[in-house]
Amino acid sequence: MKIVVDLTSLDDNFSGIEKFALSTTKEMLKDKSNEYVLIFKNKIHDEFLNPGQNVKIKVFKSKHKLWAAQLWLPLYLLGEKADVYFFPAFPAPFLFFNKKSITTIHDMSSWDCPQADKPWMNLYFKILYRKAAKEKKKIVTVSKFSKERISSILNVEKERIKVVYSGISEDLLNFEYNEQLDKEVCEKFCLKDKGYILCLSTIEPRKNMSLLLDAYVRLRKNGKVRKELVLAGRKGWLVDDIMSGIDQESAKHIHFTGFVKNEYLPYIYLHAAYFVFPSIYEGFGLPPVEAMYFKTLVLSSDASSMPEVLKNGAFYFKNNSVDDLMASMIQIGEMSDTKKDVKNQEAHQVIMQYKWERTTKILLDFFNE
Repeated sequence: MKIVVDLTSLDDNFSGIEKFALSTTKEMLKDKSNEYVLIFKNKIHDEFLNPGQNVKIKVFKSKHKLWAAQLWLPLYLLGEKADVYFFPAFPAPFLFFNKKSITTIHDMSSWDCPQADKPWMNLYFKILYRKAAKEKKKIVTVSKFSKERISSILNVEKERIKVVYSGISEDLLNFEYNEQLDKEVCEKFCLKDKGYILCLSTIEPRKNMSLLLDAYVRLRKNGKVRKELVLAGRKGWLVDDIMSGIDQESAKHIHFTGFVKNEYLPYIYLHAAYFVFPSIYEGFGLPPVEAMYFKTLVLSSDASSMPEVLKNGAFYFKNNSVDDLMASMIQIGEMSDTKKDVKNQEAHQVIMQYKWERTTKILLDFFNE
């Protein structure tokens, strides 16, 4: 089977969607029975610099994201005759009409949570998703929640949609503690006080950082929380608005790390007292799964797919409720070590199903259909 994979997104901002594209492709390449064509934008990603003999690499240059996705990518795809054209990050281009293409739709936020993105981006994705639905193409998604929303909104038969959960990256699974690197991470991100409250995600409206900041500032002023707050991840749009209403004294205890490389992530998780995930909408939500892997307690909103993904491995608060979030943060802060150990054991049972080896097997079986 010849499989063409669109990896042009790896040249842009790196989030959960790009991790899905990277990790599924890396795992697929281990199957030597297939032939692969990987398409990159501007440069080959470092993880694919030494591909096997069954892998062909194609790279095109483009500084404009929209032109790259909707003009140059289709032209390069037309030059390859394949059994499957897989789009793991974003939908197939509008001008690409091959029936063998499989589009990944991670979530339906353009309909369910439009306020979290720019209007033109919502319109862009609505057009591409409707095209995929109308052309009767197969669709991959990352949770049962997203499958239900895709089927309902786009009127897609459920048998055309395959749920493929995300997984914990190989780098994290193979983590070995390094004392020198630990010190380097703490110095680089100014993590002098260990045992902080952590949140890791793109800093943007959908992730609901404003709710976490509101709860944290109130609790700190009331003396209910003394720990520092660390916000890790790439800064998205409207980040300045999120911080605009916070007083200077509280701001001293809030730390932004910016984007964190995979090799640094374990140490960020390991030194956290607990992890808060306040997102108002997620197709999957990988950061809390990673935190659970490193035995960091997780407090998540009960929004969208989160109870499905985290199950009984996390604590939950009512979505978008600052009062419930504050009460939950106080409760975790006062929790006994015994209760924490019990929750960590439950979390371990949950995360065992989130491995890319399992994910990719489901994908390849779906391709073979």
